[in-house]
Amino acid sequence: MAEIVSVNGHEVKVEGGRKWRVRVPMATVRAWSEPFARTIEVATAGVAEDADLPIGLLGRAENLAMVIVRVK
Repeated sequence: MAEIVSVNGHEVKVEGGRKWRVRVPMATVRAWSEPFARTIEVATAGVAEDADLPIGLLGRAENLAMVIVRVK
């Protein structure tokens, strides 16, 4: 993938081609987000979209292995 992808304004490494994915540790997502945020911003090719997060995800979820967020 040649396009730059960012999450909350931070450039991230992309895996895959057309069906790409990004892996960002929860601690990093929390550091890049407002406390108790309900969305994250995912941008590709200069176009940003908000992706909804589960309620409370950036609050007190301590033992979370993975969250899948899709932007359509």
